[in-house]
Amino acid sequence: MSFRDPANTQINGKASRQGPTPEMLSAFYHLMLFMSGDLNRGILGPFPEQDVSNDVSILRNWLQSGDPLMPNRGLWAIGDGFVESLWDEDVGSPQEQFSTDALASSFGTRATGSRPGNTETTPDLYLLPW
Repeated sequence: MSFRDPANTQINGKASRQGPTPEMLSAFYHLMLFMSGDLNRGILGPFPEQDVSNDVSILRNWLQSGDPLMPNRGLWAIGDGFVESLWDEDVGSPQEQFSTDALASSFGTRATGSRPGNTETTPDLYLLPW
């Protein structure tokens, strides 16, 4: 996604042209397919001292800009570790809040797996009630 901020002289005129602007997302996109592969860390920004792009804010604003009476926005995230990466940031981070608020998901662990005889700690994805 592209990030532009004319008020910030350090990044003014240095915006990425690889992705659509937030305005383009709101005007033309109804479904977003997000493929993160096998990453499990650092998928969505912002990251302290690393990135000026606030991916979480852009996605949240795009999802909320849809029609509330007839939902017309969808985010399909595919990839090993997508939710894990959101929960791997600091407690109360924008990523963690996005996971619980916008995606209604939580990430937790159990002492044992769901298969008999499995003593490994396995992660579980919890879908939270709206």
